[in-house]
Amino acid sequence: MDRKPREKDEGFFANCLMVKVIWQGVMVGLLTLVSYSIGQYFSNHEYAMTMALITMSGAELCHAFNVKSHHSVFNKQVFNNKYLWGATALGLVLQLAIIFTPLSHLFSLVPLDPSHFAIAALLAFSVIPIVEISKRFDKR
Repeated sequence: MDRKPREKDEGFFANCLMVKVIWQGVMVGLLTLVSYSIGQYFSNHEYAMTMALITMSGAELCHAFNVKSHHSVFNKQVFNNKYLWGATALGLVLQLAIIFTPLSHLFSLVPLDPSHFAIAALLAFSVIPIVEISKRFDKR
C-alpha cells in the first residue's frame, strides 16, 4: 500500500518479475533434486520420491510467505494474514496425511526415518533464507 500503482501500460512482469519467477522456480527444483538424490543414495526410489515430495511441497508452502511482500518475512507483519497461516497449516496436514496414512500407497510413498525427514524439511525451509538474502540485494 506504500508503493504507487503500476503505470497502466506497464506489464505485469515488469521490474524483473519474470527473472525472479524463473530463478526462484529453478531454486525450488534444485532443492527438490538434492532431496531426491539424498534419498536415492540412502535407500531406494520410493524413499527418494517421499523426500522430494516433502521438500517440494514444503518449499512451496514456505515460499508463499516470501512472495507475500517485497519486505522481509522476519517482521511483525508475518502474522497479519490468518488465511495464509490457515492454508499453510492445511497444506502441512495434507502433506503428512499422504505420507503417514494408507493414502501413501496411492502415491508410492514410504515413511522416512526422522533424520531424513528433517533433511527434507530443512531443504524446504531453506527457500526462506535464500530469498531473504536476495531481497537484501534487491534495488527496491
